[in-house]
Amino acid sequence: GVIVVPRREADKKRPAIVIAHDLLGLGDYQKAVAHRLADRGYVVLAADIYGQGVRPKSNDEANRLALSLRGDVPTMRRRMMAAYQLLTSQPGVYFSKVVALGYSIGGLAAFGLARGGTQLAGVVSMWGILEAKRPEDKLNAQTRALICHGTLDPLTSAEAVTAFETELQRAK
Repeated sequence: GVIVVPRREADKKRPAIVIAHDLLGLGDYQKAVAHRLADRGYVVLAADIYGQGVRPKSNDEANRLALSLRGDVPTMRRRMMAAYQLLTSQPGVYFSKVVALGYSIGGLAAFGLARGGTQLAGVVSMWGILEAKRPEDKLNAQTRALICHGTLDPLTSAEAVTAFETELQRAK
């Protein structure tokens, strides 16, 4: 992953954001978002949830990697938790103000962190995969959530969106 720290007022405690990439893996887009957020005063870690150096070379390979990770909740959680721990170990991170932000498969990873019981100030999912594969996870996420999701998303059905809404309502 890539850690970006704001340059000004280095000794000041700051909120932090862990970013989980989309199907195509950690790339220039997430790195640019990390730098823009750091320019606004956040400490940011753009995490590599596929594993160090794993970059899909085609859309088919990206879909295979995402499908594999989607089916392996423990591995995805371990990787996100490692990113979270690395981010929160940085000097100047305001521990109680950490947000997880994810795109597509990264949205699932971000919510996986919250569903695993990690204390977060919030979770943001951009066109994320929303399902909870493990029933015991459905009420663990005790944080604020912002979900930006299109109704025609090919990876998440309307039924999955409805089930996710129900999960959030039950978790309050």
